[in-house]
This record gives sequence, structure tokens and C-alpha cells, in this order.
Amino acid sequence: MLQSAADQVTALRARQNVHLEGRLGQESFTQVVAFVRPDRLRLEFFATGLNTLTSILTTHDGALHVLDVLERKVFQGSAAPETIRRFASVPFAPEELMLWLVGRCAPPVEHELLGYEAYLQGARRIAKFTLFDGRVIVVTTSLERKGLLESMNVESVGGEQLFASQFHYGSAKDRVPESIDFWLTEQGAKGRLQYLQIAVNPDVAEMPERLFQGRTPHAATVVPLD
Repeated sequence: MLQSAADQVTALRARQNVHLEGRLGQESFTQVVAFVRPDRLRLEFFATGLNTLTSILTTHDGALHVLDVLERKVFQGSAAPETIRRFASVPFAPEELMLWLVGRCAPPVEHELLGYEAYLQGARRIAKFTLFDGRVIVVTTSLERKGLLESMNVESVGGEQLFASQFHYGSAKDRVPESIDFWLTEQGAKGRLQYLQIAVNPDVAEMPERLFQGRTPHAATVVPLD
């Protein structure tokens, strides 16, 4: 069921509003996302109210490239969950993040999986994936929505919650969420991602490979992450 729901989305273009609340106050910003599964991802972050591009995150062929436009710095490294978490707050690998954005989860491939369990709870199915990288991903899916996520949480092997999220759909027929509430446990923050515009499975010919390849401006400082 999870794989079937995941297979329904292969590409996305969208504009989202993100609101965060935490120990240091509140902030809102706009982000533009484009992806082509399994590994091409682009996130553009804009300061709300100023319409100013602040940073661009791209992944391609397992590599991460982040351009800090304001500081003229470029961060380069592997597109691992911990690295992406540093810049996008969520502890996901590229394809996990793509699917999370559209209310889906694909079962991990066998060589990444240390343990698996699943059970039914009323009209919901709960699955728990223990990964070799130390993360435990717990997903709750709706049987009525045929594999779409109701919640997706990330824990440590020791049971410490690292990240939690809940998905909200506009109607019973919606195949992507209208919004996602999420909690960044370690940072003591919570937020909401709200879709403003969305195109599911757009023509990938209009999303060329260079869109997902990071650009290093002249005189920018390059910071290696690995």
C-alpha cells in the first residue's frame, strides 16, 4: 500500500508558506520546491514580505549543494539525512523528503532496513522502520485514503523523538495534503507548511537537469561539509 501510494507521484513543482514558532520567536517565509524522483531536489527559500531569495538547496546524484545568497557562501557535501536536516530542519534523505511533502512514504530498500513491524489500529495502519543509520521512522496511513500519510515521526533507536508531523487534507478525494504540521523536537520548535500552488507530475521536460545542479557564484566561499 505504501509503495503504491508513493508510485503515484514522480515529480512536483510547488510554492509553499512555512510558519515557525520556537524559543526565539516566530518567523514565516515562502519556499519554492521542485523535484524529480528519486534524487533531484531543489528548494528555494524567500524572506516573507521582502520577496528576497535567501538560499537555494539542491540535491543531485547523492550530493548536496546549498547556496547562502546573502552571505555568499556555498556548502557542499553528501545528501545524507543529517546534512539535509542542518539546512532544511527535517531529518530525511532526498527522496524521503520529496515523498513527505506529498503525504507519502516508500518502504526503505532492504539494505537500509534493520527491522520492520506493522499492525492495524481501526481504520489506520501503523508501520515502523528501523534503519541502519540509527533512525526509526513511524508512519500512520489511512486505509480509506489508500496509503496516504496521517502522520510521520522520526525517533532514535533509543526511543527519543526527533521529529513529528501530521498531514491535513481538504477533502476525502484529495491526493496530496493541503498543509503539514510538524514539530522539531530538539530545537523546541513547531511549524506549519501550507501549499499555495502545486503541480503534481508536471512535464519533466520543463525541469532540466541543470535546475538541480548547484551553482557556485564567483568569489563565493565554499564550505565542505564532509
